[in-house]
Amino acid sequence: MGGVNTLRTRFGRESVTVTIVSAGYGLVAEDNPLVPYEATFNGMSRREALAWSRHLGIARDVRGAAKDFPLVVFLLGARYLDALEPPVIPRAGQRFIFLAGSGNEGVVGSPGATVVRAGPEEATAYGSPVIAVKGRMFELFARGIARPVGISALRYVAQQLAPCMKLPRGWLTAQPC
Repeated sequence: MGGVNTLRTRFGRESVTVTIVSAGYGLVAEDNPLVPYEATFNGMSRREALAWSRHLGIARDVRGAAKDFPLVVFLLGARYLDALEPPVIPRAGQRFIFLAGSGNEGVVGSPGATVVRAGPEEATAYGSPVIAVKGRMFELFARGIARPVGISALRYVAQQLAPCMKLPRGWLTAQPC
């Protein structure tokens, strides 16, 4: 949420919408209170996770929720990506960015989608535990966008990024992979 708060401080609360993919509740708005639960896709086989996510309507709901945003960033683990039933294809004028572990590039890659590797190698590079590396990378991304030139940087990200990027520590100078 550090990156979300950075963007909201710079561009206003309405500039970022957070939606959570929950194995207990399906797609949930950030301000929707939930009763505590123990469900997770991580303990399920791929087949079980897919069946449960279909029961919850996650793939349908994610596509519906994402349709009106010019830029959508996904920070999901492998089983949660499976719940989206990829590929999730952006509409004309949209850009999707997936922070995903190694090996997921082909799963979520599509025209208009950028896959940023966020696995053990990146965790080491960013000094972050693997479980938190996507959040750390998004936080650094948000800091860069929130700089005074942020609007033009945000437009660049939404419109011009190559389909697959590996972001080094100085991510503003990213090179296509």
